[in-house]
Amino acid sequence: MVEPLRSPVRVPRPAPSGRSRSRADREVSVLPADAASAQSGQAAQSAEQAQPVEPAAGTPGKRSRLLDQIARFVAVGAGCTLLDYGSYIALGVVLGWPYWLAKTIAFCLGTIASYLGNRRFTFRAGKRGPRAEVGGFVVLYGATFAANLGCNQLLLQITGTGAGEFWPATLIWIVAQTTGTVINFVLLRTFVFPERS
Repeated sequence: MVEPLRSPVRVPRPAPSGRSRSRADREVSVLPADAASAQSGQAAQSAEQAQPVEPAAGTPGKRSRLLDQIARFVAVGAGCTLLDYGSYIALGVVLGWPYWLAKTIAFCLGTIASYLGNRRFTFRAGKRGPRAEVGGFVVLYGATFAANLGCNQLLLQITGTGAGEFWPATLIWIVAQTTGTVINFVLLRTFVFPERS
């Protein structure tokens, strides 16, 4: 038979000299022995049941982590984008190199910076070893590069943009880059840097 818990008895506590204390600070709660052991048993049982729980998909914790990753991905991406775009314009427009070569070199520079930034900052390196991450990253960016370069070349052909045409080349670069960025975030998060469990 379980006995009902009895209310604690208030016992006055002497106040230290020189200080005035409130009534609540001067009293100590004392429980009868059987009530104290019952409460400590309940506390121990509660502590055993309390385990860290991973937020379910769609909960505020998961959404917050996703939004945080997206923000970090955008920050890393902005730096990589400036590197990629600057190289593309410098090589293709300023130096007059063929756009496919300018795009290839610019993409490679941006990819290296992206791997380093996303691994350390955005996704904080997943469960897999560095070789698996690098391998997945190379495969992902190889596919992304093909899609990015293909989109870039197709739009250059459709618009008839030639070497040295700044604004058309810039707009085409933006369309190709945006396509690659969306693909990258989803695949990096899912395959290359999966979340730790």
